[in-house]
Amino acid sequence: MKKITLCVIAFFAFLWAGLEYRTDSPRQDRPAPLFNKIPKTDKPAKFLELYRGIRTRDDASSPQYEQNYKWRELQKAKQHASARRRTLTGRIKSNGVLAWEERGPGNVPGRTRALLEVPGDPAKNTWLAGSATGGIWRTSDGGASWSEKSQDFPALPISSLASNNDGSVIYASTGEFVSSVFSAIGNGIFKSVDKGQTWQQLPATNNNPEFSVITRLITSPSDGNLIIATTVPHNLSKDSTSSIMRSVDGGSTWTKVKEITGILEQVIASPDDFDIQYVAQHGEGVWKSINGGLTWNLSGDGMQPNGRLEIAISPVDPDKIYVAAESNLSGALADLYYSNNAGNTWSLVDVQFNGEDIDFFEGQGFYDNTILCDPFDANKVYFGGVSLFRTTVGTSTTIIDNWNITENGTTEVIFLQSFQNIQYDDQRLTVDASEPKITVELRFGSGKSQKAHRFFVPAGATHGVDASNYTYQDYVTVPFEAWDITNPGNPQQLMVSFRDQNRNGFDLVPQKLADTEPAQEHSREYLYIHNLNYSPTLPSSQVMVNGGHEKNLAYNIFPALAPGASWPVAFPDSEIEIGYAGILRYNATTVTCADGRGTFDNKNTANQVDLDQGVHPDHHYMIPIITNALAKTYKILLANDGGVFISKVSANPGIAEGDWQFKGIGFNTSQFFGADKRPGKDQYIGGMQDNGTRMSPDGEVADAKSAYQYAVGGDGFEVLWNNKDENKILGSVYYGQISRTTNGGLSWQAATDGLSPNPQEFPFLTKLANSKDFPERVFTVGSNGVYVSDNFGGSWTLTGIPQRFVVGSAFYLDVEVSR
Repeated sequence: MKKITLCVIAFFAFLWAGLEYRTDSPRQDRPAPLFNKIPKTDKPAKFLELYRGIRTRDDASSPQYEQNYKWRELQKAKQHASARRRTLTGRIKSNGVLAWEERGPGNVPGRTRALLEVPGDPAKNTWLAGSATGGIWRTSDGGASWSEKSQDFPALPISSLASNNDGSVIYASTGEFVSSVFSAIGNGIFKSVDKGQTWQQLPATNNNPEFSVITRLITSPSDGNLIIATTVPHNLSKDSTSSIMRSVDGGSTWTKVKEITGILEQVIASPDDFDIQYVAQHGEGVWKSINGGLTWNLSGDGMQPNGRLEIAISPVDPDKIYVAAESNLSGALADLYYSNNAGNTWSLVDVQFNGEDIDFFEGQGFYDNTILCDPFDANKVYFGGVSLFRTTVGTSTTIIDNWNITENGTTEVIFLQSFQNIQYDDQRLTVDASEPKITVELRFGSGKSQKAHRFFVPAGATHGVDASNYTYQDYVTVPFEAWDITNPGNPQQLMVSFRDQNRNGFDLVPQKLADTEPAQEHSREYLYIHNLNYSPTLPSSQVMVNGGHEKNLAYNIFPALAPGASWPVAFPDSEIEIGYAGILRYNATTVTCADGRGTFDNKNTANQVDLDQGVHPDHHYMIPIITNALAKTYKILLANDGGVFISKVSANPGIAEGDWQFKGIGFNTSQFFGADKRPGKDQYIGGMQDNGTRMSPDGEVADAKSAYQYAVGGDGFEVLWNNKDENKILGSVYYGQISRTTNGGLSWQAATDGLSPNPQEFPFLTKLANSKDFPERVFTVGSNGVYVSDNFGGSWTLTGIPQRFVVGSAFYLDVEVSR
């Protein structure tokens, strides 16, 4: 009997600091995910974390691949292949590389983030699509067939496509940015001068760190030599800077016109004036240029995003601009902003469904966020993430309460930390809305000080301390003053209180909040501002009681010492202003276009068995294709995790049930996590990102056109085909959810008998391994050890590993068999 050597690999999990919990509320830990009877393809954040992790060395905090490394390695491979061609015969292609045969699927495309209608086609059926992992593709028959136009490139993530008016020049930007957890390094910018048939890399962007990840690119409709691009660094940190790059010579040379600390996610130009441009900054707002991108100013009055933004401009009235944003002014974690004055000020749109504010991103706005203005009606806008919606904006308005913080010269010393589930100013501010709406100024600098009420909490306490456990101590001096400046002609100094975490008077320490760190070192000097007139000699009788820190509470903030600063510090003359900023909200009517998870009304819901029956969820980009300007009809071309879809032609496309058609046949861009082969036959099974586990048809030799059939739902991960019994196959979904067939895929059952019921004990990407010599013996791995099955998944037993071989979580565990 041959020896089988089992190898278990455990990667250290990344440790992420959690958000702060409000001091007067119990901790609300999120429960562990449960096994679902029908797993959904709804784990993009985990996929992104996994992809980043497997590209990061143990001694590094992020991937260290250099820009253009794939391009350089491809050139080396070509040189090596050329030498081999002269000396070898046999299964060698003309280029000297071992022949690879594509086995499909030809009907299951993957994540797509870029689309372009190529100008010059009267039928409007010539399109380009940019795959997140599969390069540039072109169709000239309206998506009935596709051809790859980047065969000689390394696998490129295409982030955007841009063309001038006649299509004589087209640009493709590379690199995929999704979040600080994930970005795929690109290879600069590529250019086509033959309508997208062939492409050349712009040398100035080759191996240029400014172009490692390009989030978006635009070019002037009238001058294809004028290009604007937004870029982010590949290895992000909180201090990373993003850039706005500009070229006036077709990309031969570039000028950095703006550098911003933060993430720039999109650039867009006004439809009737390329000189007017807007850039979306993650968690900040919108920047605007009125001189073709030469200079920029922040244009976000009324906007308070806390995550990703996407901008759309009405071609009917370019002063009307819409932004779909991760934001919480509506209280639903997603906000639709609206400006009718070219971005000078912003209001909200009342996006409701069945009478309730909705999170129209369904928790995934960092990953899928797209927006499109109706080309004929300035009051209609399409937008969404997991699902797709259309809203018609009305004319009546209401005011919703809102407060925000303005920092004037304090950020070098003070960092305002975030609470959890507090809706104002990106979770940095607690407000008692029952108190008068006052404007408060905290003043720092020379000669600024006052007395404050000091409170202790129980020794060792961190978050979640009940108000009654705040015990009053005394009235001590603090290095600032609090003033009510609601009436500038009659300012009133106010009472303040603070939590003295380390019991040594008021001080600030660097941010430290983790439960694993000593409580006395935590940065929890919570500051409370009372709507009570100040006395330098007498503390307030209302406040100087246990729990008094919440009496007549106007505002509560959470200061820490800014990075690089030290305490004690000489404060510069500076202020923090906190005030009421009510937001105008327009009434609106919202309908669904595609409800990928059946959350709202099951309209156009994706059918995982046949992707051409319904719209795949997770939408990334939309463009309108105008068919009749006089009749005001058009269709919408849509890119998502399932490839490309198109709506029917209408004045209101995409609204009616059955409006969408799948246009991804031949757009071969599936992203595989695992694959295996039927013993002795060219039939294959594989698990794919957001597209389930699928098999090529029985009885045919799989090729690039093979229409793979649905097998197992959810994100598809590792698979095994029994090497000695072709009727037995294993498939898997996230967190140890394994399925089994014993009849060649006709039916599938759960294969989890004996596995732990706790999904958190398993890696996100479920691992399967066996030996071809002993295929019935299968292994999977969890944080407790290795599970083995001697009946091909029929039942499992745990072989525990007594040493603690997992630190953190089981996220990156792996198991393999030597032969």
